[in-house]
This record gives sequence, C-alpha cells and structure tokens, in this order.
Amino acid sequence: MIKQIVKDFSIKYAWHYECQKDVSNSPEEDINSGLCDLFADEVKKHFPTTIIHYDEDLDHYYCEIEGKLYDAENPNGVSRKEEMIFLGARGGKCRE
Repeated sequence: MIKQIVKDFSIKYAWHYECQKDVSNSPEEDINSGLCDLFADEVKKHFPTTIIHYDEDLDHYYCEIEGKLYDAENPNGVSRKEEMIFLGARGGKCRE
C-alpha cells in the first residue's frame, strides 16, 4: 500500500520534480528531499494509527506503523531508523 501512495504522490507533485530536474534521481528521493512532511501526512490519511516522527538534525519526517518505519524510499518498512535509505545511502543528508 505504501508503494501505491508513493506512486500517487509522485504524480500529484510532479511539478516539484520538474523544479529539481537538475538534481532529481527518483520520485522517492525527490519526495524525501523537500516533500517528506506532506508525504507523511498522506500516509497518515491512509493509516490513521501512523506515528509521524521528525528528526530535527536531519530535517526529515518519516512514519511508524505497527513498529516498522517508512518513508518514500522505504515503502516496505524497516525495523530500525539506521536501516533507512535516507540515513544510510546519503549519510543522512538531503540533496542540496
């Protein structure tokens, strides 16, 4: 279900990706580079028990559903925050 939310969200916010065309890699990465708060809100609409977390140091929102952590790049969920692509692959930094 989260994968479908990512797909629908990327279509809805296609204008955002066009603005970032020179740095864009994927819709998932684009969502996590400026739209992660709106994406978390969208997930909560579909899963009302979602807990939205905000990491102030990284300026990143992600969701927790039944003990698993999700964001646009982790639609299957992970068990620990350290496993999130946002933290690992990019060293916890948004693209500039």
